[in-house]
Amino acid sequence: MWEYAGGEAKVMRMLFKPGGRLIFEDGFEYHNPAAWRYSPDLEELTLAITVSKDFDFSSYKSQVELGRIKRFDPLKGEIVYKFTPRTKSIAFAGWIFSKK
Repeated sequence: MWEYAGGEAKVMRMLFKPGGRLIFEDGFEYHNPAAWRYSPDLEELTLAITVSKDFDFSSYKSQVELGRIKRFDPLKGEIVYKFTPRTKSIAFAGWIFSKK
């Protein structure tokens, strides 16, 4: 489980389930159903989220510019992170989620 601990918003969770299923709880549920996959060779974590055709990806563009995400594909709804066994947090839509 990964969690935004709260503060500027309520506590939110990302649940990485076996088989590549990703569930958002207490925030971002509109991205469900979602999926994840990990490539250890590339050290990349990819999240595939459900998005509407008019979804605003501006927060993801700024996260790429800040170096918090590696890249994203708005057509596929995929967000790619540099991810190693030492990774302790990831940025999602501008919010920092930490491993619990």
